[in-house]
Amino acid sequence: MRAGSQRLKRLLCAREPNCKRSSSPRESFVKKALGLLAPFIGFELLVQAISLGAGLMIVRTLPKSEYAVFIVAFAMQSSISVLADSGLAGALMAVGGKLFHERSQLGKAIAATLELRNIFFVFSLTVLVPFSIYLLWRESLSWWLIVLVTLLVSIGGFLQLSQGVYLTVNRLFYRTTSIQIINLAAALSRAVLISVFILTATLSSLTALVASLVAFTIQFISSRHIANRQTALILTDFGEVRKQILALTQRQLPNTIYYLIQGQISLYLISLFGNVRSVADVGALGRLGALFLVLGSVSSNIIFPRMSRASLPRLKRLFIIVVTGYIGAGVVLVALAIAVPDIFLWLLGTQYLSLRSELHLVIISAVLGQISALFWGMNTARGWIMPATISVSFGLASQVCGIWIFGADTVAGVLNISIFAFSIGLVTNVVFTILNLWKAGGREADDLLRDTNT
Repeated sequence: MRAGSQRLKRLLCAREPNCKRSSSPRESFVKKALGLLAPFIGFELLVQAISLGAGLMIVRTLPKSEYAVFIVAFAMQSSISVLADSGLAGALMAVGGKLFHERSQLGKAIAATLELRNIFFVFSLTVLVPFSIYLLWRESLSWWLIVLVTLLVSIGGFLQLSQGVYLTVNRLFYRTTSIQIINLAAALSRAVLISVFILTATLSSLTALVASLVAFTIQFISSRHIANRQTALILTDFGEVRKQILALTQRQLPNTIYYLIQGQISLYLISLFGNVRSVADVGALGRLGALFLVLGSVSSNIIFPRMSRASLPRLKRLFIIVVTGYIGAGVVLVALAIAVPDIFLWLLGTQYLSLRSELHLVIISAVLGQISALFWGMNTARGWIMPATISVSFGLASQVCGIWIFGADTVAGVLNISIFAFSIGLVTNVVFTILNLWKAGGREADDLLRDTNT
């Protein structure tokens, strides 16, 4: 009846020249979404452009032997952070979204996450530092440099991990403007330091790591300061909330380990089976994947927090809009890489102009990886964790098959392995998402029927 009266009003309004039509719910939703996303995307493009520029300065300036050391060290730092997180940030997002209006409980959840962070970080160092030392040794570094780089990597991993926890809190409170200002300050500081190192002829793998460490320090201190202003930590009696976070984390741990390996599979394989030049080639091409990171930042800072608190109808609309946007952007980026590869390779410098045939492979790999990570992030925001028996089994099988089919001793080979593994991961994530949306719809219908009967 209400829908019929609204259609009648619109019909009568269409006959009146001075009548102002009211927007339909769909039009209002689109306008609201565009009004929210447009300023964020514009600012994020600036931040990512500065970050990409700083990364390209390193690629173009360092010789391949030095850049190979930097890329291995930076990858190990990210790996330490990811393994130490083990789904903690996602669990805090899922639990915190439900406890958002109970500030004391939310404070307990944050305190419990920070306590678990310390335990997981020690575990991460125990597992990955020996592997990091071995990879750096393969790059022919002296032992004092290996020790120094490992120390910088460990500190950077802890800062990156801690900043991720506080960042989740700020995302729950929709502090997107503050997050962007922090990211801009970090990106500018890194770019300025790298520029100074280049002008003074002191840029090396070591000083490039120092510049990144300064940027992570700025992000950590600023994120912690803003998060502490939102809610106070409750350092006692958080045992029940801790159990919820730990339960979600334990369910995610096998998947985290798998995605940790898959996310760096190209670099790990070429480091173990290739040579220094190949490591540098894979790392340099990977910098071009940063062109797709704007959408990832939009999802992490705007979409996922809203999904953690959204009703089912709104959740479905968000899924459709975000996935469509990702696919569209990915198709455009791959088409550009195929049509005008010289522009992309020019960004990397003369050392990498021979990688024309590998360029489109790394872009396809980056796009598939980002879309797969999108589905994983959306599921995690709702507390939907794929059983490890499914994700890890399919993932490991795809990587073993990829190594057998393509080989792991060339740049093209490891990129094809990455594409193959990401494709299998994307399919499993899509199927898992559809199943969870269907189950959620069934539960909502059961709840509505139960309320009607009572």
